[in-house]
Amino acid sequence: MLSLLNKLESRLRGGGCGSIKTIPNIDIVIKSDIYDIENYITRFDSFVQTIYTKAALAANYQKLKKQ
Repeated sequence: MLSLLNKLESRLRGGGCGSIKTIPNIDIVIKSDIYDIENYITRFDSFVQTIYTKAALAANYQKLKKQ
């Protein structure tokens, strides 16, 4: 992700903290962050579905054992 920051050139000498040179291109960072968040949510949803399925199977198994 660091390679996507596409830093801007500064007209000021030095380029110290807070200068234009240290501010990344926000659009690229936001798109990358959105992609990372969507990927995380998709993976998390997959884990939740797996847990839900295993819990449902265990509950059904317990019901069948009681009969």
